[in-house]
Amino acid sequence: EAARPRCWPLSLLDDVAQRRYLLRRVALELFLASGRSHFLTFEAKETRRRVHARLLSLCPQLQRRGATARWEGRDLLEARHAELVDDWRSWRISNFDYLMQLNTLAGRSYNDLTQYPVVPWVLQDYTSETLDLADPAVYRDLSKPVGALEPERADKFAERYRGLA
Repeated sequence: EAARPRCWPLSLLDDVAQRRYLLRRVALELFLASGRSHFLTFEAKETRRRVHARLLSLCPQLQRRGATARWEGRDLLEARHAELVDDWRSWRISNFDYLMQLNTLAGRSYNDLTQYPVVPWVLQDYTSETLDLADPAVYRDLSKPVGALEPERADKFAERYRGLA
């Protein structure tokens, strides 16, 4: 079944990001002012590049918002990340918004299961009726990867690692 055509006024386009789809650089993600996003895939990287360039030329608001920063410059990406950290530290955005925007900067998207956003696993107490967030026992040991939290699993991973060397 063919997908139905979709149209949006360019004035509603808030951001555009070049994305990978199935690990190929052939997609764009359009972010609308409404908060919705749409994932477009193309046959070839060159087609994506031309569509991206055309959108930037037609939408000056994208250039002001740094839509080119996603892939075209480490300095711009680092500047956007610094703004994001500052917003989070100053309580202008929530922890969740910080993590989702960080995932977006990293090229992750809800629209591609191979690039789905990730969030850290920080709690270890899932049985208590209530949580005392001031109690360190509520949190997992962040010095270890999730796979090494249990001693027997840590031993298996260490043995597997030694087998690779």
